[in-house]
Amino acid sequence: MNRLEKFKQRRCLRKKYLSAALVFFFLLTAGFIAADYATNTLMTGHQGIEFISIEDKQTYLEIIMMNQKICINTQYINRDAERLKNDLIKAFGG
Repeated sequence: MNRLEKFKQRRCLRKKYLSAALVFFFLLTAGFIAADYATNTLMTGHQGIEFISIEDKQTYLEIIMMNQKICINTQYINRDAERLKNDLIKAFGG
């Protein structure tokens, strides 16, 4: 087998491995979503996906993933975004 055939065979194998990995992650994600949807329908009667949910409160953003809550305080982010916006307006005279 010459050099060109080896590299062609490696490219084909790389494509097959990448395709197999993508199909695996797609099926894994579809399985999680289907199980979450079925569990929510049976347990709460609410039809929907709640594997990951994001709720916007007044001063914080609540991210719930698999019943684990993460709260992000948006008060500081909003303040810094306003300060940056005002600085850009002053700098560019808009």
